[in-house]
Amino acid sequence: MNDSKKPMYIFTELGKEKLCKHCDEYWPVDSEFWFMIKAKLKDGTIVMRPDSACKGCYDRVYRPSHVKGTNKVKSGHEKVAA
Repeated sequence: MNDSKKPMYIFTELGKEKLCKHCDEYWPVDSEFWFMIKAKLKDGTIVMRPDSACKGCYDRVYRPSHVKGTNKVKSGHEKVAA
């Protein structure tokens, strides 16, 4: 395994891209690919920054019950059949 760490941000022809810590891929820094969260800088300024996991990994990692097909709520028919 390579011990060199990938940079958190890179700049490509698409603009600034961030590394997802779960899938280890770079995605453009915008709300299409990332959940944006509020962050407070040392000077007190509030800014929006991308979360550590891209939207593709977020549900799988942090909300496994929200992944499609794993709904815990069942209808009356499903409860009887199970």
